[in-house]
Amino acid sequence: SESFCNKNREPAHWCAMNGSAEHAIELALTAMAAGDHDFALTVCRRASEVILEPRLSAMIGECLEAKGSEVDAICCYRSALSLDTSLVGAPLPEAMIVKAHARINAIATKLGMTETWSQNATADASLDVSAIALRIRGGRIADAAGLYKGSEAYRDRTHPAFHVEVAKALREVVGEQATTLAQQALEVALAIGGTSSADKKVLAEAAHEMGDIAYEARKYDTSQEWYEKAIQQQVAAGGPGAMPLSRSGVANCEKDKGNLAGAIAEYRKALALAPQDPTFIFNLAQAYEYVQDYDSAIALLSDFTLELAKNQNRDMTTVNHFAVPLLFIKLVYAAGPAHHGKIQPLLEQIKSFPAVATQAVQALATHWAYYFFLSRLLASASLQPPAPGVPPLFMIGDSHVLSSAWAQVTFRGRPHTLTPKLITGLQAYHLRPGNKFLTVANAEECFKSLPEGTTEALWVVGEIDCRDGITGAVAKGKYASIEQGVEVAIAVYREAVKNFQERFGVTLYPVSVCPPTNPAYKDRIKATHLFNNALRAAYPNLLDMAAKATTKEGVLSPEYNCDGTHMNRRAVTLLQEELDRQLKNPDEKLPEIESLDEAEETRALVLDSWAIVAEDLEVYGVQFFLKLFEIAPQALKLFSFRYVDDLQNSPGLKKHGVMVLEVVGEVVAGINTIGNLAPKLVTLAVKHAEWNVVSEHFPVVGQ
Repeated sequence: SESFCNKNREPAHWCAMNGSAEHAIELALTAMAAGDHDFALTVCRRASEVILEPRLSAMIGECLEAKGSEVDAICCYRSALSLDTSLVGAPLPEAMIVKAHARINAIATKLGMTETWSQNATADASLDVSAIALRIRGGRIADAAGLYKGSEAYRDRTHPAFHVEVAKALREVVGEQATTLAQQALEVALAIGGTSSADKKVLAEAAHEMGDIAYEARKYDTSQEWYEKAIQQQVAAGGPGAMPLSRSGVANCEKDKGNLAGAIAEYRKALALAPQDPTFIFNLAQAYEYVQDYDSAIALLSDFTLELAKNQNRDMTTVNHFAVPLLFIKLVYAAGPAHHGKIQPLLEQIKSFPAVATQAVQALATHWAYYFFLSRLLASASLQPPAPGVPPLFMIGDSHVLSSAWAQVTFRGRPHTLTPKLITGLQAYHLRPGNKFLTVANAEECFKSLPEGTTEALWVVGEIDCRDGITGAVAKGKYASIEQGVEVAIAVYREAVKNFQERFGVTLYPVSVCPPTNPAYKDRIKATHLFNNALRAAYPNLLDMAAKATTKEGVLSPEYNCDGTHMNRRAVTLLQEELDRQLKNPDEKLPEIESLDEAEETRALVLDSWAIVAEDLEVYGVQFFLKLFEIAPQALKLFSFRYVDDLQNSPGLKKHGVMVLEVVGEVVAGINTIGNLAPKLVTLAVKHAEWNVVSEHFPVVGQ
């Protein structure tokens, strides 16, 4: 039976789609005989989406009962007994009718339910969840709503479990109409209430579903309140029930609000209630990653995979079981050489996944993308452990920090190991002031984890803005153009860099954005081009790897392409070249003023002399340019007012003179924090280069 199930997992959906109830039922019965109720439940539910068959409802009830969802099982048994097959399908066989009656009575007695639950009428339309679900899954939400609101259970406000089942069926469909109706059904269930243990379990389930709806709408505080109510109801009902899921829901809310310590505490509680649940293990390990506690994350995943291996991975029965190795491989690579020995076995394990599992985990886009990237990256270059005593050069940012991670480069005249501080999914726009977001909290933890004495680091952010954030916002009408989107993102980027530098005392070297690889992505190409140009204008210390890696078409040169998004290990060579360019003379020091007294005297002279100029910028601006043209008459041809006869009274010259001196005034005003003006001055320099101003002109201006 086990062998049959394994061989026929993939055709399960095909059986259902071809309307073959017998094939689906045979497959599910075989799985049930093998004890694989999860798989049997999946087969029956898939088949019931397209086949009106009471045997499927009864078998779903049997699977749910085996899994401990006894109230849900009753609903399914009653649905099997009451399903209207007068127009299509066949009625439930006598043997299954007897069994369904028996199971309803047994469960009702066990749970202390009222007599209403054990009245097994064969035509109770108020509990015909399957008929409603069939319409829902067929996209006929209005018909489903009519059938639901015409039911006795809705009209008389009875059977809360029925309303929860309707809501669950609606939750499988994407759309505002379905979500609204699901919420209404849950509100009815909650309003009915109940005092028995079974009633409280139903109320706990309803509250949890309400929490899920609020969570998907990103109403995290509301969602958390519902999850807490679900936990309270489950405690009152006795036993853990759905409590681990609700605990995990609370943790998810804390995580997405940026409270990572709170999230870890709640994930631990969920895991304590269900120690072998892969979902809770996965989520807790990921939360450890966010706070840079890679050792705890890897220990947790190591213990879990070891337990699975003891049973030759036969317990890997859900998508999340297979998702764990995807997360694991990212963590061991990012954690460093001490853990790199685990990489190859993990790669082999993932390659050995059954085809159906591989297809399922590919739906986990982010985690599959990391696996695909790292498998390609590691196939092109072997990892060499860093030499003892080599200090780290930290790279803080999105997944592009991994392209060069753990390579050795020369920085300031000595070897350094490129050490990643990974912030999964970070966009520059996330870092806007006041924003509480997971990636923002993750970034904070990365900076907090820098060893004492760290004064310089690389900053790798912006590719996801260009790939999704900016172009997506333009498509939604948030911005009028890509140019506007880039302008907003760059403003946030610059403020964030300034903030991190000031708070953590670290000089950040921004790295240019890796361009896309597909020439058909015109908007992404444009966004990346504009973003990188803005970085070049704002940061003299930009490590501009993209300048050499971008083709004339604006895409990543094939020699640097790893996986269609990231650079391969040749990125290390580009990065070294940029470090060399930025630090040509690492030992060279800026001229020092002899003493603090002399520095103060110089500042005082500047401020006092400027006070005289500031009294009349127009007069002094004109005098400045007239003197310039007297020293270098050829400079006049660079200006729009070059053909004016009376230069001294030229409105154009007066206006330009004032503009120039206003900028000088800004520099004077910021004389104690001159570095903060660098981005503006670089922008002006770029413009002057476009106007054919060259370095030879500056000594003349100085005169």
